[in-house]
Amino acid sequence: MPTRLRYWRDRRGLTQMELAQLSEVGIATVRRIEAGRDTYLGTIEKLARALRIKPWHLIDWSESMTGRASNGRSESI
Repeated sequence: MPTRLRYWRDRRGLTQMELAQLSEVGIATVRRIEAGRDTYLGTIEKLARALRIKPWHLIDWSESMTGRASNGRSESI
């Protein structure tokens, strides 16, 4: 997902700060995702909405099919 997020952010001509503001997530969240850390589906949906793309454009299915869950409350992707 990190390279996919950066690709779409760059394609839209947005800085990390601008994407964070448009998607209503913290700048630290955008930076963390672009650094390769996991995130929640809800965050992916917010980012995708701000980028005007479908959420699946941001998901690398080969990495997300590991079945990991972040804390038992919701699955992390």
